[in-house]
Amino acid sequence: MILVTGGAGYIGSHIAVALHQAGHAFILFDNFSNSSPEVTFPLQKIMGNAPRLIEGDVRDRDLLERVIQQHAVTWVIHCAGLKAVGESVCEPLRYFENNVVGTIRLLEAMTSC
Repeated sequence: MILVTGGAGYIGSHIAVALHQAGHAFILFDNFSNSSPEVTFPLQKIMGNAPRLIEGDVRDRDLLERVIQQHAVTWVIHCAGLKAVGESVCEPLRYFENNVVGTIRLLEAMTSC
């Protein structure tokens, strides 16, 4: 099983389509800060069924560990990053917390399972 963090975003949803077309099983994981759970509607039209979508934040190590264990995740594609340059200048701590700390929590969850 492949876990796609930021899976409801633009890039994550396109990765989901490519994974589906390649025949891979995957789960989307997103906190919807820059996306919407409604992404499942167009994905369902493309893929024929709605993808699994878990609402969660990459800074939540406990949730990530549970998802990884419960779904036997063996691969992770990490797209859950904030990316607006202007906003990052105004809110550097928010970007650090999400992008750096979130990546560390994800790596911790991946290595603990």
